[in-house]
Amino acid sequence: MATRRRRRNPVRRSLHRLCSKSSAAALQREAHYGLAQRLYEGVELGSEGLVGLITYSAPIRRAFPTMRLKDVREFIAGDRFGPEYLPPAPNIL
Repeated sequence: MATRRRRRNPVRRSLHRLCSKSSAAALQREAHYGLAQRLYEGVELGSEGLVGLITYSAPIRRAFPTMRLKDVREFIAGDRFGPEYLPPAPNIL
C-alpha cells in the first residue's frame, strides 16, 4: 500500500478573524438579551419585592433619525431642563 504525503494548510487569517468577530458579537448580543429578560421578569427591590423594570425591550439602533434628534434637543433645551443641560453637539455612539 502506497502512502501519500498530505499537505495541511492552516485556516486563513481573515476567515479566523471573521469567525472570532462573529462569535464575540453573538456573545455580546446574548448577554444584552439576558439582561433585558431579567429586567422584564423583575428584580428584587427590598421592601417593594419583585418589580419588573421594563415592559418592552426594543432593539438599540445605531442610526437615530435626524428629525427625532432635533425633537429631543428641543425638549432638553426647553422649559423642562434648560439650555445648560444641552450638549453642544449630539452624543453619537
